[in-house]
Amino acid sequence: MEHDAPSPVADRTWLNSFIALVIVVTLMTMPMVLGTLNGGFGQLTKPNQDVVCLRTLQQVLTEIRALRARGASDAEWAAAEAGIRDRMRPFVDDLKLTANRNHPAKQSLLWAARDKLPILLKVCRSERTPAETDVENHLAAAARILDVPLIE
Repeated sequence: MEHDAPSPVADRTWLNSFIALVIVVTLMTMPMVLGTLNGGFGQLTKPNQDVVCLRTLQQVLTEIRALRARGASDAEWAAAEAGIRDRMRPFVDDLKLTANRNHPAKQSLLWAARDKLPILLKVCRSERTPAETDVENHLAAAARILDVPLIE
C-alpha cells in the first residue's frame, strides 16, 4: 500500500492558522502591555498633566508681570487674583493628593501653586519680590525633572 505524501497546501493551512492565532493574541494583549508603559495606556494619548500645570503656572507669571508693568488698579489685581485662584484650584487639589518625595516634579509644582503663588499675588504689585523668584525656582525644578524646557 502506497501512502501519498502530505500536501503542501495542508502544511500551509496549519502555518497560516498558527500565524493568525499569534496575531490575534498579540492584538488582544497589546493594551495590557502598553498599559504598563509610562504610567498607563492613557499617558500615550493625553498630555502629561504635570506639564499642563507647569505651563499654566508660567502663563500666570506672565499675566502677573503684565499687570505689574502696566500699573494695574486694585480692582484689576483683585479680578486677576480671583481668576488665577479658580484656574489653579483643580491643579492644586490634584497635586495635594499626588505630590510626595517619590514625585518631586509634582512636589515642586505644589509648592509653587499652593504655597508661593498666593503670597506672590499679594506682594508683587509694584516690584519683583523674593516670592516671584521662589515660584520661578520651583517651576525650573519641575521642568528639569519633567525634562521639558521652560517657555519664556
